[in-house]
Amino acid sequence: MIGFCMCHNSRTVEDTYQIALHIPDDYPESPPTAFETGNKIDKSFEHLMSDGSLCLGAPLEIRKNFLPHKSLLRFINDQLISYLFFYSYKRDYGEIPFGELAHGWMGIRQYYQDLFNVDDHLAVLGLLKVLADDSYRGHHPCPCGRGPILRRCHGQQLRELSSVQSCEQFSWDVVQIFGSLSENDRKTVFVRNLLPKRVLPYIQILTAWSKE
Repeated sequence: MIGFCMCHNSRTVEDTYQIALHIPDDYPESPPTAFETGNKIDKSFEHLMSDGSLCLGAPLEIRKNFLPHKSLLRFINDQLISYLFFYSYKRDYGEIPFGELAHGWMGIRQYYQDLFNVDDHLAVLGLLKVLADDSYRGHHPCPCGRGPILRRCHGQQLRELSSVQSCEQFSWDVVQIFGSLSENDRKTVFVRNLLPKRVLPYIQILTAWSKE
């Protein structure tokens, strides 16, 4: 049982939830996954994963917040309670207490656009390709398209992010961003050239599935 009492805009929310935490095999190198087991969160709530776990945010952001301390208590206080407060506040007052990402593929795309401070999905895919392929070359042009070479633009950020997630995890983020694109955008040669090789089989499956 997890309880909290928090105030926002002179409104107080006090609530309790029954929570089960799944601890991964490689813990504490990966954060836990949370499930609400008391049927208090409506199943139609948009920030739930397909397996019923709570969508606490973009996977990279969760790892960025968790890995510096690898503390279960801080994970609960900093990420889980924030999610539960968000749900309770929205349920009680009909509005959200702070900003939120879209759920699913669009949320991942939005997260990376904000993280890299770019508006173009092509720039996001280009930067993620460097991480997914482990192909950082500081003297190459930055994939964001602004002009400077990589080490003078997004280079330091990419090098820091490379220690947070594996190439495979960044590849999966690429697949999700590809899934957020329109059918026409998916077909462009620019997008195809920005896809890491290891994701191509998944992209083919996703493309076939979306046509059904």
